[in-house]
Amino acid sequence: MEILKTEWQHRDDRRIIQQLFTGNFEQVNLYQCPKNELLGNHYHKDTSEYFLILRGKFELEYGTVGRPKQKALFKMFDMFVLKPYEVHTIRCIDHYGRFLTFLTKKFDQANQDIFKESL
Repeated sequence: MEILKTEWQHRDDRRIIQQLFTGNFEQVNLYQCPKNELLGNHYHKDTSEYFLILRGKFELEYGTVGRPKQKALFKMFDMFVLKPYEVHTIRCIDHYGRFLTFLTKKFDQANQDIFKESL
């Protein structure tokens, strides 16, 4: 897991523009979830998944397949990316949360790039 920082910012009297991150994305998803819901608990073999927290606080449990997991906390406007083979579970810990994901590979129902870690 890599925490992302704003790539570029411009400020003048009219506005603030921030370039958040760049990439070759094929799909964007909006998630809305109530407190304590667990999402994910999987990894991808071919897809990188970028996250942008819009509302609420989230706990991320992540790690490489077959290795011990770590935890991180994220709040509004935090950004991070999970690369292939990084197991991830995200939990909303503050009321009702929202976040966006940007996937480098479009989800295909017939050929899903979602895998559970074997015990």
